Amino acid sequence: MEREEGMKKGCKRVLSALLCAVLLCGSALAFDLEAFWAQNGAALEGKGVFQYGVHEFQDGLMPVLVRNDWGYELADGWVPDTVWNYINESLEVVDLNKGRFSYVFPFFDGLAAVIGDDGVGYIDKTGKEMLVPQYAWAGDFTDGKAF
Repeated sequence: MEREEGMKKGCKRVLSALLCAVLLCGSALAFDLEAFWAQNGAALEGKGVFQYGVHEFQDGLMPVLVRNDWGYELADGWVPDTVWNYINESLEVVDLNKGRFSYVFPFFDGLAAVIGDDGVGYIDKTGKEMLVPQYAWAGDFTDGKAF
């Protein structure tokens, strides 16, 4: 039983990493991300907001790493220094994660893929789970559909 749980967790981590890589590589930049971070990076880091990967604003929000001032802990009881969350175009943290997800993706058509304890699901721009994390794979929404 313990071995099965370990294998499940290992598979989830591999699938999560693969999904991250695909979305990072397949994302087309809508603006000059390098210039954005050059201009705003110091101010954002002062607020505890950090760039990780190549994410841009989609639907007015950008996924970033944020200092874990809330003390959110992961499923295994570990309290990380930073958690995935979002900033809006006014550079304010928008806590849509609420400690539920180990990774969040950019929004497309009003929904964002998120990785939870039981797989990948989707949230809307209020943080409401529209599809509970349970899938092994998920893509971006386009015209109301996703893989």
